[in-house]
Amino acid sequence: METKDKTELLKFISETHRREFNERRKHEIKIVFAVLTFYVLAAASRFTTEFPANLDNWFEKILWCVFILLAIISSVFLWFVHNANYTNLTIAQRAESAIEKLIKEETAKIDLYKKPFKKQGAPKGISWVWQTLIIVIFACSSAIILTLI
Repeated sequence: METKDKTELLKFISETHRREFNERRKHEIKIVFAVLTFYVLAAASRFTTEFPANLDNWFEKILWCVFILLAIISSVFLWFVHNANYTNLTIAQRAESAIEKLIKEETAKIDLYKKPFKKQGAPKGISWVWQTLIIVIFACSSAIILTLI
């Protein structure tokens, strides 16, 4: 395969993975805001006139379980989204590095799928930790507002 063909192929791989990364990032933001909006609206329902003054004990337990379960499910889903994003970003960066190697030397062995290197900036899971922390805080705050106030 000629250097030009390899370069075009690697450029296509890089663009594809960067596009997937950007699209998934938009969905990630929508997911976080949707979950947080649910918790805010649930807590706001406490201050409506239709909300009962006292909730049954069994209903309070179900409410806590549902809020915590939603926080766990959304956190696990976000973990998979972050892992997929990291993989896409790693492959795109490796393809771009391989293009650079091809420009420097025509006979370069290319390995896009070896163990991912540490990207610049924040460590791999730090944004997932912050998103999960925010979701858990909103879940507990909403449950407290609905059951204890």
